Amino acid sequence: MALREQIDRITKLAEADATGDVVAHRELLEEVHKLQLSIETPFDTTARFRFQPLQNIVVLVALENGILPYVAKRNGETVTSSEIAKATSVDQLLPERLMRMNTWIGYADEVGENTYAANDTTKLVCTPGMTAGERHHTELFYPIGANITSLMRTQGFHQFAEDGLKDPFEHAFGCTLWDFFAINEEHKTGFDLYMAARRPASQKAWFEVYPAAQKLAEMPALKEGGVVLVDVGGGHGHEVAGFKKAFPDIVGKMVLQDLPATLESAKLPKGIETMVHDFFQPQPVKGARIYYLRQVMHDWMDSKCNTILQYLVAAMDKNSRLLIDDYVMPVTGAEFRPIHMDIAMMLYCRAIERTRTQWAALLESVGLEIVEVFTPENGFESVIEAKLAA
Repeated sequence: MALREQIDRITKLAEADATGDVVAHRELLEEVHKLQLSIETPFDTTARFRFQPLQNIVVLVALENGILPYVAKRNGETVTSSEIAKATSVDQLLPERLMRMNTWIGYADEVGENTYAANDTTKLVCTPGMTAGERHHTELFYPIGANITSLMRTQGFHQFAEDGLKDPFEHAFGCTLWDFFAINEEHKTGFDLYMAARRPASQKAWFEVYPAAQKLAEMPALKEGGVVLVDVGGGHGHEVAGFKKAFPDIVGKMVLQDLPATLESAKLPKGIETMVHDFFQPQPVKGARIYYLRQVMHDWMDSKCNTILQYLVAAMDKNSRLLIDDYVMPVTGAEFRPIHMDIAMMLYCRAIERTRTQWAALLESVGLEIVEVFTPENGFESVIEAKLAA
């Protein structure tokens, strides 16, 4: 596509985006990315890529030293490097150097010589969940990258490492991701904060993407004491709590399952039961209407997912539905988020973001079949509805 045509397309998409069109917003981001690649020389592209890690490091330094939080606290008022230095007890030269990078990448605005102002991105990244996300990715990704060559030279690169082979995370940190969280309380707490905050407020909840009200109305009435929803491996219960708020009068119990350490810090509204459960063990709740898995399956390779699913299949009845809230990777034209999440899962925990064909094969291997796949307009995670195969 000629450069002029790209610019014309971007102009049209920008007009649609300004009206709140979420599909146009997605497409606009992709077109702007393509435009940059069209404009860049190969030297521009490779230089940008080589220096990209510095951006993450600078953001983390600015967050940990209170520099970005102080700018955010001023709520759009201009602030100078000397004011930042005084407020954060750092040398004045440090905020000057760090804020050059932070303003260049859009994490704040430069409004004059050594003078800055917060923008919406500044305010977002300084919220606890997003700050935790910056720490999580920077402090975990970079040791993996620093050690990836030695991993490949000692055992090769295995996407789904088994039989004593290490995954990239284990090679870098000396333990699996899950063991790392078990022994690093600060990282686990930060990760939980990040997971709770990473969905935009404008994003539809899973029970809106999946027409839960309609689907449940079509199912036979629950018997007394029946369970309408089991949130399997549901963390702090944000999803089941959202469901409860949306359907306060729905018939049936709601159950949040996870490991003890996670459930101990879960704060839930009345009417939601907690149950200690390891999803690699038999599912104790039988015949629930919905078994819900949010970003559980993408943490595990097929052999592990097979075990999780087999225990759920054994608990399901003909009226049960399994809902998998995860990415469905496009076979062509994949966008930023699923592409990056797929690589993160491969590096972190030998896992994968699956295409629809891969999802179907995995589900069919345990006696399930896909009923329908529901994908939101913004292209984030889809909700896969599955049932026992006929």
